[in-house]
Amino acid sequence: MQLTGLVDEILASLNRLDEEYSSAIDKTKSFYSSCDTLLQQQQNLLVAIEAINEKLSYFEDLETMSKKFSSPTMLTLNESLIPLLNRLDECIEFMSNNNDNYLEANKYLSDYHRFQTSALSMIRTHVVNILKQTELQVMPENDTVLTSNESVFTLYYGKFQLNAHRIKILMQQIENRTKQSETFTQYLNDCHQCYFQIRHSLITPVLTLAMDEMIETLGRNFCSLIRSSAKLYTHICRDEYQLYFQFFTQISHGFNEFLDQLCLSLYDKLRPIIIHLEHLESLSEICSLIKFEFIEENLHQDELESFVKAMQQLLQDTQERLVYRCNVHIEKNILNYSPASGDLAYPEKLQMMKSITETLETNNNNQQNEQNMKRSDSISSIISSISDISFVRGYHHPSESSSRAVSS
Repeated sequence: MQLTGLVDEILASLNRLDEEYSSAIDKTKSFYSSCDTLLQQQQNLLVAIEAINEKLSYFEDLETMSKKFSSPTMLTLNESLIPLLNRLDECIEFMSNNNDNYLEANKYLSDYHRFQTSALSMIRTHVVNILKQTELQVMPENDTVLTSNESVFTLYYGKFQLNAHRIKILMQQIENRTKQSETFTQYLNDCHQCYFQIRHSLITPVLTLAMDEMIETLGRNFCSLIRSSAKLYTHICRDEYQLYFQFFTQISHGFNEFLDQLCLSLYDKLRPIIIHLEHLESLSEICSLIKFEFIEENLHQDELESFVKAMQQLLQDTQERLVYRCNVHIEKNILNYSPASGDLAYPEKLQMMKSITETLETNNNNQQNEQNMKRSDSISSIISSISDISFVRGYHHPSESSSRAVSS
């Protein structure tokens, strides 16, 4: 009985331990599950906080930017300017896309636009100032310093582009935002206009001087004059094209107008010369030169588009002059031709021409014969001299020696 009771107590204890163990396992699993849930909730909260902070940063950055743009030490060339502009773009995009979701989004959007406009305006002012300073550095002090040699062109191109890299980085900030506002497009146009005015003031006097020197030097050698001047202007157009893209990344209508003006000066210099030509062969040669060497060879080169247009206009004027001179020649020498008395003296004129030809041939033959006779006399004299010298020196022929011996 005692043993049975002891066994029952042990079994009861084991059952109790088993129940407690099962309960502990259930509680552990529940704890783990609760921990996982809490961790997931924590992760979700962190993501939510990050999302809130990210969206909140678009609002909080307003105060930071206000301080930067109101600071008197805000410099255009500050390294933080470009990242600041990029951040402004992000803030403007966020406010524009969430305009209806946030109460004061319009106010923030307006402020960010104001800061962006202010930054790009500073860039415009800075670029214009640099260009003007560069102009003063390379511009001669007076007109007497101007020359057309290579050193001047090196100065106007080499030294002018010293600040090109810095300006190009800044100009990209305006160029990339022209689609956002007409104001930014105007900023870009202002920089372009300043650049083109400076380039025009630097290059035009030198080109004018070079053309005047060519006209004075080459005189009436019209084809050489046109070829040399065209070579000069194609060189200038290519250099200006390359220089422009040292400062800017996008082609502009103003640049084409600038090159058109430069090439128009070539047209203005050559046209007065051509329209006063009267020789038909010269006009025909100039037409061929302009058409084949200057137009067709350069027709598909972007940098020479303005030059080709000027040459096409000059070709039209030359062709008109050629047609006019042909009409004058036809009217004067064919339609209204009045023969003189000697013009109709046939066959006497042909006989006279034949007689002149025969006389010239006879004179040529006589001169040739006289020259041949002089050569023959000269050769005989030389041979005689050589023979005398040979005899004196004992260089006579063996047969002659034998004959003398026999006779003696």
